[in-house]
Amino acid sequence: MKFLLIFLSIVLIEKGCNQSKINQENISVEYTASSRGIYKQIIVDKKTISTLQKRGGIPTTKVCNETYWDNLIKVIKSINIDSISSLQAPSKAFQYDGAAIANLKITHNGKTHETPPFDHGNPPKKIAELVKEILSISENIE
Repeated sequence: MKFLLIFLSIVLIEKGCNQSKINQENISVEYTASSRGIYKQIIVDKKTISTLQKRGGIPTTKVCNETYWDNLIKVIKSINIDSISSLQAPSKAFQYDGAAIANLKITHNGKTHETPPFDHGNPPKKIAELVKEILSISENIE
């Protein structure tokens, strides 16, 4: 009976932790916000943080320190990456130039998961913490 209980516990724990098994070597996150007057692109992977402030400009690339990366991975693990393509934007101001249009891409093991467009400064709730973390990292390295 104890064996059965231990076996079931292990199986249930293993199934519940699938999303947390993110291969940190093969993941990158890209956040882009643009409008007529602004452009911001931030790409973060385990080794580098790259920011671009102008279309056609030269990106600023810095080393991604372990603390930034660990915080980012912690937030990513709390998100179902496969479902971000179906998120709904909480507002649509980007459709009439009321806000910059933003987009989030997560590339994991060669597969890209991309959100539908949303307002810069007002992401869907499920990715709000991740967007906040990405913007914070980019501001701290500049």
